[in-house]
Amino acid sequence: GIGALFLITPWHTFARVPTTVLTIPVSFTELTSDRLGVFVQGEIHVRLDVEAMLTQHDFSVDPWIDTWLKDDPTRVNEDAGKALQGYMRALIKDRTLEDVIVSASDLETQVLAAIEADSSRLTKLGMHLEGLFITSVKPENRQLSAAIEATKREEMLAIADKAISTRRMAAAQSDRELKEYEAGTAQTMEEKRSALIEVRNRNVIAEAGADAEAASKKLEPYRDVDPGVLLALAIRQMAETGVGEFNLTPDLLTALRRAGPKE
Repeated sequence: GIGALFLITPWHTFARVPTTVLTIPVSFTELTSDRLGVFVQGEIHVRLDVEAMLTQHDFSVDPWIDTWLKDDPTRVNEDAGKALQGYMRALIKDRTLEDVIVSASDLETQVLAAIEADSSRLTKLGMHLEGLFITSVKPENRQLSAAIEATKREEMLAIADKAISTRRMAAAQSDRELKEYEAGTAQTMEEKRSALIEVRNRNVIAEAGADAEAASKKLEPYRDVDPGVLLALAIRQMAETGVGEFNLTPDLLTALRRAGPKE
């Protein structure tokens, strides 16, 4: 503990194993099924199993200058990189370069799933996986990489053009549907208006017919009455309703005489 004293003699050996999570950068090249190289970069986060590390490596330090006596600690990074490469090789070897590049975003998830399913490679090395990040997956050949990127750009432009065309077609379709709807609505309104006019005309005709029939029935009792009598009745009706003036002309009397009953 703090303040403790130790007696160091030449026959004492000290070892130091990191217990914090180590971030180890990795980069390697693998061959795809079409025999093309793919360059992978990333980093793996591991925690070391102290007992396993002391069994497999020499982590002894010089207590006087606090440095490792051998290069075994640096070999841990190499072992982690090789282990990750082994998992990656199993995923890449049966795929074409194009397939690997296209599915690069899913490669990290697939490697993590493979390690979770079988972590024996790391366990044998005395390591426990804490995290994994694949930062780059690209063809080893720069010219091929440029060609693939150009192809991707063309595909993206084609997709963008198709999207624009689709939007324009959708807009044209919507405009056409709107015009058809408006035309249909106008036609429907006109049909309704025509129907209303037809109904109104039938009502007017029916009302006129009813008025005529009512007038005919009202006048039916006076059909055989002498015109002079009818004139007298009319004069009396006008007098009762307040007509101010009524003139009997010779022409009217002559017409009434002619309309009288025939002998």
